Amino acid sequence: MPIIPSSQREPTFLLYVSVLLLIFSILAYFVLFGLEKRAEATIGKVKEKLEEKTPEEIKEGEKWVREWERKIKDYTLLLQNHKFTSGFFPFFENKILPQVFVKSFNLDLENLKVEISGETDGFDILGQQIMVLEKEKEKISNLELSEIGFTKEGKVEFKLKFNFNKEIIIPKLNEGL
Repeated sequence: MPIIPSSQREPTFLLYVSVLLLIFSILAYFVLFGLEKRAEATIGKVKEKLEEKTPEEIKEGEKWVREWERKIKDYTLLLQNHKFTSGFFPFFENKILPQVFVKSFNLDLENLKVEISGETDGFDILGQQIMVLEKEKEKISNLELSEIGFTKEGKVEFKLKFNFNKEIIIPKLNEGL
């Protein structure tokens, strides 16, 4: 017998509830784990059945659609980067004055440069032509006038060089080709 009497504590209600919750949590874990495995197995079986039941025609059709989708993407890329020189000529035609005679024309698509040799009746028309081209700042840059002279007939000979914006020759697809 102990010298100091001690009273033994009886387990409280909270202890019983805690133990029951622990046991319930462990059981719930295993039940949910089993249900998850069963659901995964069911999903696997359903996928297998779908693959078995998919007709060969549908598989071939899907393959055909994917192949054409790839081709369309390739052509879209080509068309987005294709340079349409025909787009430059209407632009250029609208910017050249009727009194200016173009003798030679060099279009460099790689460097987006144009070199023009031409004649006019006088310096005033040449000045007007330069002003028309200078107004197109978003489409034309680095405008340079060189080799100015007179012909035997008394007309003004000149050379113009300038760079142009690539949007003139590479149209946006949504604007049409």
